[in-house]
Amino acid sequence: MLFVVAADDGWSAQSEEHLEIVTVLGRRITAAVVTKATPAGPARTAEVVDDVRARLARVGAAAAPVLAVDAIDGQGLDELRATLVQRLSPPSDGAGDDGEGSRPGVPPAPDGSFPRLWADRVFSVAGAGTVVTGTLDSGRLTRGEHVAVLPGPTRGRIRDLRSLEVQVEVAVAPARVAVALAGVDHAQVERGAVLVGLDGVGAPAGVASEAMDVWLQVLEHGPVGHRGAWQLHLGTAHRPARVLPLLGDLQPGERGPARVEVAGPLPVRIGDRFVLREVGRRVTAAGGTVLEPSPSRTRRGVSERLEHAEALEAVHEAGGLASRVRALVELRGGATALVGLEAAVGGPLGAALEDDRRVTVVDEVVVERPHLEQWQAAVVAAARERTGDDPVVTHDQLLSAVEAHGCPRSLWPAVLRAALASGEVEEVGGRVVHRDHLDVYRAGLRARQEQLLAALAGPELAFVDADRVVAEYGLARFELQPLVDGGQLLQRDGLVFTPDTVERAVEVLDAGPGGGGAPFTASDARQAWGLTRRFAVPLLEHLRATGRTTFDGTSHRRVTG
Repeated sequence: MLFVVAADDGWSAQSEEHLEIVTVLGRRITAAVVTKATPAGPARTAEVVDDVRARLARVGAAAAPVLAVDAIDGQGLDELRATLVQRLSPPSDGAGDDGEGSRPGVPPAPDGSFPRLWADRVFSVAGAGTVVTGTLDSGRLTRGEHVAVLPGPTRGRIRDLRSLEVQVEVAVAPARVAVALAGVDHAQVERGAVLVGLDGVGAPAGVASEAMDVWLQVLEHGPVGHRGAWQLHLGTAHRPARVLPLLGDLQPGERGPARVEVAGPLPVRIGDRFVLREVGRRVTAAGGTVLEPSPSRTRRGVSERLEHAEALEAVHEAGGLASRVRALVELRGGATALVGLEAAVGGPLGAALEDDRRVTVVDEVVVERPHLEQWQAAVVAAARERTGDDPVVTHDQLLSAVEAHGCPRSLWPAVLRAALASGEVEEVGGRVVHRDHLDVYRAGLRARQEQLLAALAGPELAFVDADRVVAEYGLARFELQPLVDGGQLLQRDGLVFTPDTVERAVEVLDAGPGGGGAPFTASDARQAWGLTRRFAVPLLEHLRATGRTTFDGTSHRRVTG
């Protein structure tokens, strides 16, 4: 940032507002220049230089050189060029000359960060189509790649790419760039929109939001709160805004968390800096940093707001990407979708997540390990609390238990897998039982199975409807299956019966209507068995399917030999 003040005019109200904006945006002043030094004269120029230096010092920019220059006779221009080269060059030893840890410079875009270009002009050019010019503030754009326009669903392809009026294949942030778009009408893009890349599934790698949680820094012009007409400026966009401080109106000089609602979706990322102006007085009232571009519902009640304010402060104070991600995951309840988090941050988080042992990625969800362990413990506890002769727990019951502890539904399968892998619970036919209850469960299961087998034994042809097995004998279908697999029970058309019933039915046919290979009808068999059609027809189907009888479309016959 090069801060300019004319020697003849001196410091003005506009200079003051520009300095306020630079301060709340967190921009570093590389140097300040006092222009028109020759016509203003040495005394006036020295007076303005001292004044500028003092004003910069008050906002923590005392390290910025203040140089007197004149464009007509060249006074101070060589010194200004040398200063800019020195101040903008990468450090050679890891530390700058002003005690700030690194020389300011213009850093390259972080490796792998998603591209974002703020549009400031949009027009049509014959043969090129829609052209968007603006500042590429992160990532890189490549000729031929597909991009999306936020806000809005518009997508297109980069037909041509120019930087500093030179055609390039790739533009790397930070840079002024002109992008010719194919497939996009110029009416679909306006000043304040952004061009973003697409993520791995073809969705826009960005967030457009009408509400955001922020950290405000209020200037000295007056309080900032829910009353007042505010306008938010971010990038090249501006929106009418409503400000809702979490802990009451912020007074001049104060800082704190707030919810900001804007009129119309605004492309925004975590860490974006913005300016808040008061419309009526036309003054810059505050600035701030976006902490959460996709906040949940508005917090109600003092305790909820206090808790939310503390979580936002943790995000604000986080001193690095990994720490900020962890604080943001905590703010979002301990778990959040990876793709949404990367869009909000503006780049892939692989390295940051690998370096932080407190968070992990499960099924494309970033989750805090303590929360994952808590939800796993909820599964185990719910299974342990289920006692009695039938201590199994359904998946729905377990899902309700973990959701009560804040687990997102999308994470439930992973939480169950983790609980099963711990060995503290086991899955039995789609249900879960605690290891302490396994013996009780197995003994109760055997008793219920034996009760059913006893009911089906005897000289009569006995059948049980499968629905009655659950209601009267307490056997779930998965608990019935081992008896079927073991050959102790048979199932046909919703009926349960034993192999002995089949043998007795065959004996009745051989001694009756099917004796000697004689043909017989379904009615003949039903009457011989003394059964209704509900039981006779499935039994006949079973005999035919197992080769004990044949059917020619009219009559059945016993197969012998």
